[in-house]
Amino acid sequence: RTVLTRLNYPEQYVNNICTMVEMHDIGITQEDLKTNFVLSKKLFEVQKCDIYAHNPEKNENRYRYMARAENAIKKYEMSIQEEIGDDD
Repeated sequence: RTVLTRLNYPEQYVNNICTMVEMHDIGITQEDLKTNFVLSKKLFEVQKCDIYAHNPEKNENRYRYMARAENAIKKYEMSIQEEIGDDD
């Protein structure tokens, strides 16, 4: 936080980065998707990078989580598109 603030990043950006760092090992829930979908998607990308940074032989649980989270994100995106009638 100190370094980002010293580099004059906006407070909201600093808060989002710190939240992602704090939560990078915590699974994304349906409630997270509903509460802040954009931040949840960004957090998932951070989690994927973290997973790929670890030894692949010891990542079986992390890969399963990644598949479940990715499916949940896709389902949530589809439900949003259905609500607004977006066919893309």
